[in-house]
Formats: sequence, structure tokens, C-alpha cells
Amino acid sequence: LESALNRAVAAGARQVVADLQLVSFLGSDGLQALVGARRRADAAGAELYVVGAAHCVVQPIRVTGLAGPLKLRARMADLPPAGGG
Repeated sequence: LESALNRAVAAGARQVVADLQLVSFLGSDGLQALVGARRRADAAGAELYVVGAAHCVVQPIRVTGLAGPLKLRARMADLPPAGGG
């Protein structure tokens, strides 16, 4: 996860999407990967979105206070147009 997100940011993507539809567990390593990717995206002027996460994945994100910074979206269709913030 972390390397894929880092590659997208390094490639100059303005909108980076972590599609977590198939993820059934998010532990501290996953949270760290998302936070690190968020920091790199911010530094590059990109937006990072977390999409399609099940309740069991969203829960640790919310409990740690990362729901806002990680820009959770239920579906890909809920994303703003690329470059639209």
C-alpha cells in the first residue's frame, strides 16, 4: 500500500486514491502507511483520498482522529473531479 501510494505521488498525481474495498483489517502499519502517504501528498500539493473502506477499516481511522485528514469517501463516484479539491 505504502509503496503504491508513494509511487503515485512521486509520479506527479494531483489526486491519489487508496481504494480499500478489498481490505478487511487495518492495523497500525496500514494507518502509518496512509498517514505517511498523506504527508507526502500534502508536500507535493496533491490530495489523498481513502475510498470504499468497510466499517472494520473505517473504525480505526475514526478512532485515531484521521477520518478528516484522510478524506474518506464511500465510493469512487464521491471523489471530486481531479484537481477540484
